[in-house]
Amino acid sequence: VYKRQAMYLQVGAFGSRSNAEQLRRQLVEHLAENVQVRAADGSKVPLYKVHVGPLDSRLAANDVSERLASLGLTRSHVVME
Repeated sequence: VYKRQAMYLQVGAFGSRSNAEQLRRQLVEHLAENVQVRAADGSKVPLYKVHVGPLDSRLAANDVSERLASLGLTRSHVVME
């Protein structure tokens, strides 16, 4: 069965879960979208990614990206999972 991948904006990636959680807490105050911390699978070094979403479309991703930029987070990018 084919499972459609979900679209997220990755806002940051950290070696420390506490740093990732700190960013997540800051974003939750400013965004209506779901913000989550995900541990990267298969990595030898711990990596914690901060994702916003899932998002419905590229248009929604662009909208969230613009809001993130207004908060000073200009390096977000789309990831599919």
